[in-house]
Amino acid sequence: MKKTLLPLLLLPALASADIYIIPGFSGGMMTYDNGDIDYKSGSTALNLTVAHDSGFYIDGEYREDDDDGQGITRSASVFTAGKRFSTYDITAFIGHQSSETSSLGDKDIDEEDIVFDNSGMFIGLNKGFPTGERSKVSTHIAYGQMDIDRSVEINNSKTETTGTSNGYSAGIAYSHSFKNNVGLSLGGKLQDYQKDGDLESERISLLYFRVSYQIGL
Repeated sequence: MKKTLLPLLLLPALASADIYIIPGFSGGMMTYDNGDIDYKSGSTALNLTVAHDSGFYIDGEYREDDDDGQGITRSASVFTAGKRFSTYDITAFIGHQSSETSSLGDKDIDEEDIVFDNSGMFIGLNKGFPTGERSKVSTHIAYGQMDIDRSVEINNSKTETTGTSNGYSAGIAYSHSFKNNVGLSLGGKLQDYQKDGDLESERISLLYFRVSYQIGL
C-alpha cells in the first residue's frame, strides 16, 4: 500500500516544479586552424536547453560551418549538464564534445583528403555579472581532454594517426531577456587544444549571436 501511495504523494511536487524548454538558433563567424586545415567561414548552430528552477539544466548543440566552396566542412555536437548557483550567479558544468573536420581534394588532380575527428569530455565554470534587470555579462572557462583520429588519403593510400589533446576554452557573452520570453546573446569564444606526437594544435575562435525562446511547462 505504501509503495502505491508514494508516486501519488510525489505528484504535487512534480506538478509544482518549474521546467523550461529553450530552443535556440545561433549564427556567426568561425576561424579554425589545426595545422593541416585552416579556414574562416560562417557558422550556424541549433540549440536546445532543458532547465529546472532548482538550477539544474541539460543542453545540446549541433553546429555546422559553411563550406565556402573550399571543399572544407566541419560539424560538431556538444552536450552539457550543469548546476547554477543563483546566490553567486555561478554555474558549474560538465560535457562531451565530438567533431569532424574534413578537407576533400580534387580526385582529378590527386590532391589529398584529410579528415580530423575529435571526441572527449570537459568541465568548467561560468560566472554572470548583472548589467540590468533583464541583462548580464557572463564569462566562462573550461578544461577538456580529447581523443583524436587524423586520416590522410592520397591516391588511395591512406594513413591514420591517433593521439590525445588537452586544452581549454574561454568566452564572454552579453545576454538580454525580453518580456515576451525571447532571449538574445552576443559573444565570443576561444578554444585551444595542444595535441601530442605528430599532431598539430587545434585553435578555434568564434564570434556569434544566439536567439532563443523560453517555454515554461
